[in-house]
Amino acid sequence: MLCWPFFLDQQINSRFVSEIWRVGPDMKDIRNRDVVEKMVREMMEGESAARFRKSARDLADAVKESISDGGSSFREFHRLIEDIKSMSIGQ
Repeated sequence: MLCWPFFLDQQINSRFVSEIWRVGPDMKDIRNRDVVEKMVREMMEGESAARFRKSARDLADAVKESISDGGSSFREFHRLIEDIKSMSIGQ
């Protein structure tokens, strides 16, 4: 994911993509054709590309685990459903 933040929460999201999840570069405040080309090449070729792909695979595995039976997102989603059901029963 190539990040080109513009306003509001895009700055924070971009930093997460590049610095926390490490699945793509952040263009920061530089916006021109040469920088875009360099960033796309960085994502597609060489050592950086391999690092981005590994990070993306690791993140995908974590998400799959979270949404599978017994995973944290799976459990919390079902807890939310039960909370909503309990609110509607009491009315």
